[in-house]
Amino acid sequence: MADESGFEAVFNQVVDVLVDELGVPRSKITPESHVFRDLGLDSLDLMTAVTLFEGRFGVTILDEDIGHMLVVKDAADVVLSKVRS
Repeated sequence: MADESGFEAVFNQVVDVLVDELGVPRSKITPESHVFRDLGLDSLDLMTAVTLFEGRFGVTILDEDIGHMLVVKDAADVVLSKVRS
């Protein structure tokens, strides 16, 4: 990733949404945490998170993009790509 600071800012906000809105313990979240296996989210939780990301970042995340959000880093990457486009 060329702009690491941009990624870090988005990643931190993605983590904040998971912690503050979905109740995931911050201590469980790493860039490689699997959203279902490691964080205990279900598909409805993921859709809620996507809706919150869209509102927070002012972007639209397509259904095909959601399929790429398997680990927290992937979610941040998708959001960052939408912010930059």
